[in-house]
Amino acid sequence: MTAAPDRRPDLFSGHVAETIPLRPDRWGRPAATLVERTGGGERAALYVHGYNDYHHLEELGPRLAAMGLRFFAIDLRDHGRSIRPGRPNSFATDLSAYYEELREATCRIRRRGVRHLTLIGHSTGGLTTSLFAADVGGVDALLLNSPFFGFRATAQVGWTLRHVWPAIGRVSPMRPLPVEPDPRYAWSLHRSFGRGGAWDYDLGWKRPQGLPVRAGWVGAIARGHARVRSGPGLGIPVLSLVSAARGGDDEGFDDRWFESDTVLDPADCLAGSRALGPNVEVARIAGGMHDLVLSRPAVRAEVYDRVEAWLATL
Repeated sequence: MTAAPDRRPDLFSGHVAETIPLRPDRWGRPAATLVERTGGGERAALYVHGYNDYHHLEELGPRLAAMGLRFFAIDLRDHGRSIRPGRPNSFATDLSAYYEELREATCRIRRRGVRHLTLIGHSTGGLTTSLFAADVGGVDALLLNSPFFGFRATAQVGWTLRHVWPAIGRVSPMRPLPVEPDPRYAWSLHRSFGRGGAWDYDLGWKRPQGLPVRAGWVGAIARGHARVRSGPGLGIPVLSLVSAARGGDDEGFDDRWFESDTVLDPADCLAGSRALGPNVEVARIAGGMHDLVLSRPAVRAEVYDRVEAWLATL
C-alpha cells in the first residue's frame, strides 16, 4: 500500500491516527487504525490490544516515551476505532487475518526512521503478535502482557474448546457458544460502575457484557494455542509479564478482583511463553490484574520498572 496516510488528531491529546485500508472480505472492506504519539527517535513500540478491546491506555504512550521509545498502537480490524457498520466485532476465523494490518503498520513505522521495533501484545493480542513475529517477522523484540496461551476452563470444557467447537466452526463459524456474560471484570476496571474501577474508556468499543463467542473464533484461538505449544522457534528477545495469582473463580465481587488475573490462568500464560523460543524472560507480578497496566499504581510501577530494565538489555 503506497497511498499517503490519512492522518488526523486522535482521541488522545498529542496523538494522531490514520486509517489502514484492507482487502475486502465476506462482510465488505475492513480497515485498521494506526495511532502514533507525536515524537521522534529510532526505537519504537507498537501496541496490540486483545479481544473485545482497543487502544485506550492513555498512560502507556507517555511511560514508554520516557524510556526512549516512540509509541504506536493499532486498533485491529473490527475493534475500537476500526469498527465499521455491518461487520461482526472482534471476529476472525484465523488469526493470520490480522497479519495484513500488522505488516502494513510495521512497514509504515519503519518508513518513519524506526530501526528497532518492539511489538507489545496484550491477551489475545499477545497470541496474535507471537504468531506474527514467528511467521512474518519484521520486529526486533516482543513484550507480552498476560498473553492468551490457553483456555481458562475445566478439563472437560477445555477439551470441547480445543476439539468440538473448532469442528463446529468449520461448518458454522458464526454459531455462538452458550456462554453467559460476566460483568465483573468490567466492574473492576471502569469507574462508571461504582465498584472500584479507576478507568474510563468507550463501553461501546470494550463492552462490559462481552461479545458473542463464536465457534469460528474459538477455532482460530485453538489453532493458535497449538502453534504456541509446538514451539514456533521465535528467536527475538521476549519479555512476558503475567499476574502472580489467578482470581475470579468464586462467586461475589471482592478485592481479589483488583489483585489477580480473573480472565486467564497465569500458568497457561507462563507455559506458552516459555515455549516460544530460547530467549524468553518471564516475570510474575504480585497484585497484577489481567491487564497489568490497568492494575493499581504500585503494581503498574513495578511493571514499568521491569519493562525499562528489559529494554535496557536490547
